[in-house]
Amino acid sequence: MADNIKNPQKPGGLRPPRMSVMWIYILLGAVIIGWNLFSGSPSPKEVSWDTMKAQFLAKGDVQKIEVINRERAEVYLKSNRVEQIRAQKDYKDIPSEGPQLYFNIGSLDYFQAAFEESQAYTSEADRVPLSFKTRKSIWTDILLTTILPIGLLLGLWFFIMRGMSRGGGGGAGGGVFSVGKAKAQIFDKDTQVNVTFKDV
Repeated sequence: MADNIKNPQKPGGLRPPRMSVMWIYILLGAVIIGWNLFSGSPSPKEVSWDTMKAQFLAKGDVQKIEVINRERAEVYLKSNRVEQIRAQKDYKDIPSEGPQLYFNIGSLDYFQAAFEESQAYTSEADRVPLSFKTRKSIWTDILLTTILPIGLLLGLWFFIMRGMSRGGGGGAGGGVFSVGKAKAQIFDKDTQVNVTFKDV
C-alpha cells in the first residue's frame, strides 16, 4: 500500500506548483488599475491659454499659476470663486481645491511674454503670482513606490519556488536548498593511496 503513495522525495513525486510569469503581469496590472480606481479624485480641466486669459484672468478669478516642468501651467482659482465657476456646465467637474485648471505651454518664452502683457494694466495688489516648479511623473512614483517593490517580492518568491521544484529534496541533487550538500565517502584504512609528491 505504501508503494501506491507518491513520494515527494523521488523524481516524479509531488512538487510545489510553479508560478507562471503571466501571473506576475496580471498582478502588476491589477495594482495599476486599482491605483487608478481608488485614487481617482477630480482632476484639473484642460483649457487653452486664450480661454484662460479671457474668462479667468480678465475677471480676476485666478489666485496663482504654477508652471510645472516648463511645459504645463496649473491654475489655482480664488476660493471664493470656485463654487460659482463649478456652477457652470463646462466646469462642474473641476476640483474644489486647486489646481482646478491647466493648459500646456508650447514655448515658455512666448507664454511669459503673453502673461506679462495680460498683467500690464493690473495693479500690483491684483497681479497673479507666477512660479516655476519641477515635478516627477506620477508614473515614476508609482513605479518606484509600488510596482518595483511588488515585482521584486514576486520575483524572489518565484525564484524560491522554482528552486524547490527543481531540488525536490532528498537524493536528487540541485535546487536552491541543496547548497552545501556533498556526497559522503567512506575512508578505508586498508585502501592504498597511490598519490605521491611527484603527482602534486
